[in-house]
Amino acid sequence: MLLALLRFAASDAVPQSASLGGGAALPIDPVRILAGLAAGILFALIAALMIARAKHRTGQAPAWLNRLRPHGAPAARIRIVETRRASVHADICLVSWDGNDYLLLIDKRGAATDTAPGNPEPAP
Repeated sequence: MLLALLRFAASDAVPQSASLGGGAALPIDPVRILAGLAAGILFALIAALMIARAKHRTGQAPAWLNRLRPHGAPAARIRIVETRRASVHADICLVSWDGNDYLLLIDKRGAATDTAPGNPEPAP
């Protein structure tokens, strides 16, 4: 089905005689526009599902996705280790930043931090 949509979109069904600024509308078939939109959405959905499936299976993003990052780009320095709901309005998060673990209490008034057990106090 996808190949049929791509062949239809690549066909010479649209005449190239229309000029820009000529005042006449380009004779583009709405079915062709919708087919291109559907093909793009389908491609994006398949890519998102592949990434989510690989991340669910291994617990991290697939290796081929790292190749899309520019060369020399730094690795992520902040990593969310675990998050738990403390109440309706508050969350407790364990965050790793440059090798140090921090415990965050996030509620509707803001956030409070503390170092996780076993780590020294952060430098000011």
